[in-house]
Amino acid sequence: MLLISQKEDSLSGESKVLLTAVELELFTVLSGKRMSGEDLQKTEIASAPDPWDFFDASVALGFLQREETGRETAYSNTQETARSK
Repeated sequence: MLLISQKEDSLSGESKVLLTAVELELFTVLSGKRMSGEDLQKTEIASAPDPWDFFDASVALGFLQREETGRETAYSNTQETARSK
């Protein structure tokens, strides 16, 4: 798997985040469910250069939703990134 950190620097920040999400199958992993950051860290997504910054950037760019309940943070696809069946 080729991570974005190894790709050309000419891509915009938004493009890098989206390309990384696609390469790591983030939207597939989250399909139809919410997962905590800790649970996401147990998947292939943990190979992202800085997973927590990656999650935050994905939320800021509108690719993911974040729900904070007490001490746990859960992530899910947005309507746009949700996989249709």
